[in-house]
Amino acid sequence: MDNRQLRSSIMNLSLPVMGQMLSQTFAGIITQMVVGHLGAAELAGVGLANRIMFLLIGAVSALSVGNTVLVARNIGAGDEKAAHQVLAQSLVAGVAGGAILALAGICVSRYMILFLVQGKGDPAVVEAGVLYLRIIFGSMVLGLPMFFIGGALRGAGDTKTPMFISWATNGVQILFSYPLTYGLGPLPGWGLLGACLAQGLSRAVGGLLSVWVIVNPKIGRLRLTREVKYKPDWTILKPILKIGFPAAGEQLLRQGSQLIYTMLVASMGTVAIAANGLVMTVQSLSFMPGFGFGVAATTLVGQSLGAKRSEEAAAYGWQTNRYATYFMAAMGVVFFLFAEPLAAIFTTDLEVRRLTAFCLRIVAFSQIPFSYIMVLCGALRGAGDTKWVMYITGVGQWGIRLVLSFIFGLWCGWGLPGVWLAMTVDVFVRMFFVIARFRSGKWKNIMAAAGPRPGRRQATHPAGQ
Repeated sequence: MDNRQLRSSIMNLSLPVMGQMLSQTFAGIITQMVVGHLGAAELAGVGLANRIMFLLIGAVSALSVGNTVLVARNIGAGDEKAAHQVLAQSLVAGVAGGAILALAGICVSRYMILFLVQGKGDPAVVEAGVLYLRIIFGSMVLGLPMFFIGGALRGAGDTKTPMFISWATNGVQILFSYPLTYGLGPLPGWGLLGACLAQGLSRAVGGLLSVWVIVNPKIGRLRLTREVKYKPDWTILKPILKIGFPAAGEQLLRQGSQLIYTMLVASMGTVAIAANGLVMTVQSLSFMPGFGFGVAATTLVGQSLGAKRSEEAAAYGWQTNRYATYFMAAMGVVFFLFAEPLAAIFTTDLEVRRLTAFCLRIVAFSQIPFSYIMVLCGALRGAGDTKWVMYITGVGQWGIRLVLSFIFGLWCGWGLPGVWLAMTVDVFVRMFFVIARFRSGKWKNIMAAAGPRPGRRQATHPAGQ
């Protein structure tokens, strides 16, 4: 396959994912702006609650990642019936498990927030975090179908349908965030509660649209029918979980370290908490191309290996990483040159603004290593090599980032900038680890089979090209 064909396959998959991430990021920015003008306490509370939500997403990622990888493998091998079965099993098990986690989360939301602030936080920050967390937990079940169905569709090479669903979902959030928060016409303003309700409503819309897509025979490549087995089947769930559990471990390691990191930042005061949340929001702009190319790498590597084309899989990994690096390097330049204007968009608090801008200039230097991590780790996941991704994440997050955060942030007295400097060192080290693993080629033979294949086995070109 020549470079032109590689580029076409990569862009056909990654650009819609970037479009999806753009809408998600824009919706997140609007929410941050709406909440930010309520005050620093509300902004800090939402930042704390989001750290816990990210941890919960990591817990359900076991089924999601295994779902995506096995769907890609079966599509690459020409076995769409098996791909449909993988989707059905992961969807039923994932929604059921997620519902249990969401119910538990509602019950212990206050304890989670108090744990993060070590029982000493500003009461206004704690109350804002508890309110936001409870409503988001409550709406989580409604959004889980979108989580699993979107992953399966991307594994099948269909990234456009999840993009359209995301546009509709985030459009609802953007449309209702301001009116429900501050009031508009006959609508009363409910403050932070209104912002939470807008996000919950958007998740419900996304979940319903996702289900509609896979039961409609005229839309999409994957669908659920009466012939598909919905009762839990261990022969199908086992390979999903074999790939997915290390992916969940990776997420739990990452988000667990982030919880400790958040506790460290929380000890620095409300201004540091608010600025930290804004830095992460702005940084998410650069994650759009990184995530988009990472998804493309997962799908194309998975489908190529399913079709028994390992050299093509390697070519997809390197070429996809190359494009991601161009995009994210450009974003790093933007972060460095326009740090103050970017910070000013989100808050009128001058102290928060200054600290945010300073940290953004540090973050600018981490964009190139992040591109390698996001894309090549995505390629390794597509090969089913999720254990090594977990190992690399654990070493970086716990052995480097957390240790250096305490040294730079507290012992050296550098505060929040020291914490972000520690993150930059971490991603440079992880970049070298992931390059070495992908270059070794050992990931090519991780999976001897793609899972259950009850139907035909005629290999297809990756992404259906």
